[in-house]
Amino acid sequence: MSSRSVRWQVLPVLVFALAILGIAAIALASDSDAETPVANPDPALVEWPEWPYRATCGFMGFDPVRVFSGPAAAEHGDGAPETALRDMLARDFPFPLPHHGWRMAARRNGKALFLHGRLGAEFESPNQLENIELKHRGGRWQIETFGSFCNMFTVSQGRDAGGWRLAPKQPPLAPSTERLQVITGARCSRAQKPPRVTPSFDEIAGKLVMTLWLRYPKTGGNGNEICSPGLPPWPPVAIELPEPLGDRPLYDGAFFPPVPAERYERPTVIPL
Repeated sequence: MSSRSVRWQVLPVLVFALAILGIAAIALASDSDAETPVANPDPALVEWPEWPYRATCGFMGFDPVRVFSGPAAAEHGDGAPETALRDMLARDFPFPLPHHGWRMAARRNGKALFLHGRLGAEFESPNQLENIELKHRGGRWQIETFGSFCNMFTVSQGRDAGGWRLAPKQPPLAPSTERLQVITGARCSRAQKPPRVTPSFDEIAGKLVMTLWLRYPKTGGNGNEICSPGLPPWPPVAIELPEPLGDRPLYDGAFFPPVPAERYERPTVIPL
């Protein structure tokens, strides 16, 4: 047999071997990719792709767009807080919680905040937002707080935004609307003075968001007072829009996702 025929016989064997190696390399790459957390953006970010403020769910502030744009697989992480979360979920301690789909929202000063659920989900819905805060003490990470339902409140530079409602006498919103009458602030006693209100406005995805920053006067109390029930709200606050509303829907930016502007209705008491 000539050397030429030997080469032609060896060539198919080499091609077959290279094909096997290529398949193996693809399989290894697939396994590697499967272990890499992939982005799992929250559906609410389609409507709110950006947000200029931080949010809080408990006591730690964070960037909600960044957190809810990333993977929801913190329970698979190899960090110390993630490992503690995974062990806690596996033991169903101190009470059963979802085993998958957690996001790390913040970690600093020996604390770590994890969230589970979807933005804007209703209370007691399958996707309601839950939060767990772990704290490092005694040489290990332990549960500090847990919330079965979490409202995402807006914060900026240590200040909380105040939710607001359109005053009952506010005319219906129209493209020409430039002035608003709103009710805002938590009234705790009749002697308490109303807060100072500073508005900010942001246009996001064709919607106008009005965020009210409240600063309450110092009362000299110790912070442990119990608010009196049934107090009427403070008189409405007049807010000037930077320009006519136009065809933009108006939203309250005290929460994330922001909520549509609603008219104030006096709470009703249902007798037992």
